[in-house]
Amino acid sequence: MYSKEEPPSSLSGNQIPGGKQLDFLVHHKTAGHAGLELKNIREWIYPDRDEIRELLAKCCALDVVPVLIARRIHFSTFSVLNPCGVLIHQTFNQLYPNSRKALAEAVKDKNLLGYHDVRVGNNPDQRLTTFRRNSPTETHTGCTGKIRRVQGSFVRLWERRNQLPSVRRCLR
Repeated sequence: MYSKEEPPSSLSGNQIPGGKQLDFLVHHKTAGHAGLELKNIREWIYPDRDEIRELLAKCCALDVVPVLIARRIHFSTFSVLNPCGVLIHQTFNQLYPNSRKALAEAVKDKNLLGYHDVRVGNNPDQRLTTFRRNSPTETHTGCTGKIRRVQGSFVRLWERRNQLPSVRRCLR
């Protein structure tokens, strides 16, 4: 097993209220910081969920780009959050570590819960790896044309962060 080092709850003099923390805080040299929240839960993520409100509150407090990664995210959530500059990724799977393989098998059993989207493993799947490569945390070499496009799209989202003050007003 591995141990996770918790990200700081403050950045550049800004502090997340209530001592809360993001799941991960990443930095890209040209695009800036991004705050990641990973939700490995059964429920679909809708725009009115507490998880969304907390993600936006934490990221607005630190002035970082919000990134949401979850099993299933409803279309309305994409429609509401994408124009605000939130990066969103669906895994389409409920993920279990190798150490919980027996539990995952029980959850998949058709005579019990019968969840078809359960995956076991400690490594990211191809979709998540691709999303990670296109995110600001990866250092790219070669293929500069493609890399510029990927970094450029993130930088454009970062530049749209000036829309976040309107999100801040909605959170009050």
